[in-house]
Amino acid sequence: MSKFINKILKESEENIDDFFKPKNLNSREEKFEKEKQEILDKIKIGLSKVKADYGNKNYHSESEKLFLELFSKLHVDKNYDEKYEGYYLKNDRNERICFFDLKYEELDVSNAYVWSVFETEFQWNYNKTRSFMKDMLNEHFKLNGFTPRFPLPSGTR
Repeated sequence: MSKFINKILKESEENIDDFFKPKNLNSREEKFEKEKQEILDKIKIGLSKVKADYGNKNYHSESEKLFLELFSKLHVDKNYDEKYEGYYLKNDRNERICFFDLKYEELDVSNAYVWSVFETEFQWNYNKTRSFMKDMLNEHFKLNGFTPRFPLPSGTR
């Protein structure tokens, strides 16, 4: 019995050593870089779809039309924010309007530019606005795991 246990312990030690070898660390870094690029691609494709849908009047409701109108004016900042782990959407004045937080899979949204517009225009509460934004992220950006959040924290991102 002790030979069996010794064999298991020895195999476990070898597996732990293999896990921390540089080739595996590099492959994890490569995987992270690949995931970052995939999200960036989805954001870019989503923005292209939003612009096309808005231009072609391809929307089902006034709220979706407003979403498309607001987001069609944004572009993705291609620079990845290392500190907060994500990408910004900016307007034509290069102001940060939204932040795709990859670490927590959230979309932080500007109150003044996006969130309050829906609450004012449609008399929606926080939960209704959040639910609608989540639906739009799923439909137009194919980012099903992302949750919208208000507001875009000023000074922190």
